[in-house]
Amino acid sequence: DVDDDNGEDGTSTPFTDEFYARQSIILNALDNLPARLHIDSQCVTHRKALVDAGTLGAKGNVQVVIPFLTESYGSSVDPPPASIPVCTLKHFPYEIEHCVQWGRDLLEGLFRNRMERVGMLMTGQQRCDELLVDLGEDAKLEIIHELTQDFDPELWSDDPDRVKQAALSWAVKLSRQLFQESVVALLEQHPPDSFDDDSGGPFWSGTRRLPRILSYKHDIDRDETITDDRDQQMQTMINQVIVNFVQTCARLRIEAYLPGVNSHSTPSEEQVIEALIKSSADINDKINNVKEEQEQEEEDHVISKNIKNLQDSDSPIPTVLEFEKDDDANGHIDFITAASNLRAINYKIPTATTMETRRIAG
Repeated sequence: DVDDDNGEDGTSTPFTDEFYARQSIILNALDNLPARLHIDSQCVTHRKALVDAGTLGAKGNVQVVIPFLTESYGSSVDPPPASIPVCTLKHFPYEIEHCVQWGRDLLEGLFRNRMERVGMLMTGQQRCDELLVDLGEDAKLEIIHELTQDFDPELWSDDPDRVKQAALSWAVKLSRQLFQESVVALLEQHPPDSFDDDSGGPFWSGTRRLPRILSYKHDIDRDETITDDRDQQMQTMINQVIVNFVQTCARLRIEAYLPGVNSHSTPSEEQVIEALIKSSADINDKINNVKEEQEQEEEDHVISKNIKNLQDSDSPIPTVLEFEKDDDANGHIDFITAASNLRAINYKIPTATTMETRRIAG
């Protein structure tokens, strides 16, 4: 707490005018800009020297501020980072920064935004039909699909093993959807030999990188599509990153629906590989998609019924994730690293280490 006289809860703090009067120099090691600017303003007001230090990944920075001799910390402001166009993030990344931002957005979308929505529906702050008002057909189907997943009765079972199995199955399907099926759909829309409607040149040129389809292949030695050692090494790496993604994804899903569990909730590598091998074929998902389109009203009714049953029960509201990049034990950076590296492999972009991912995501 960096308030002068009182904390947010009204309690007193030691950072009063008398505190600053007793100091000859202030040493700063804060982790956010508002706090740094606040301390800087106090040093200016009380004419105290300031040494501000900070880190960015493996890099460090120190700024010395001396009254009447140097500019203050707040006198110069770094330019805001350039925002990444949505189309680049969604379909046409060409730098690892794009993939990491996509991975962080994915983390917060799955485990913060969707869990907040579940909580609001369970507590009656929002109704299911209100979510679907004024939405286009595609957006409506997507919301229904997500609610069907998030209100899966298996996730609310009294048996933790059933919850864990449901989360693992969901993570496997999600990995296939993100890194295989979405690429197939994009290439169907824009085939490798297609041309750009505006320029007339090849569509996949410039910063648009032709993506490749990723899938888990258990028996690499017998796969006819793997023809040399380089292909084998690449597929081995892809397999491992897919396992990492499914592990961390399932863990965060489990922890959302089973409050109080810890890192021991992470499925083992053997469990993940078994689930990947047993995952349903693509045709099953296509049948499910057709069913959603044909029976949208029925799905909506089922979701509403499940929500009502949960409102009448003692089921806990899922935990909403709060992103924290510096806690290695929470799995957040592990998830972003796996997700962003699979995205990078999709688009033939060099992957990033966990430390590099932490720096970019933070």
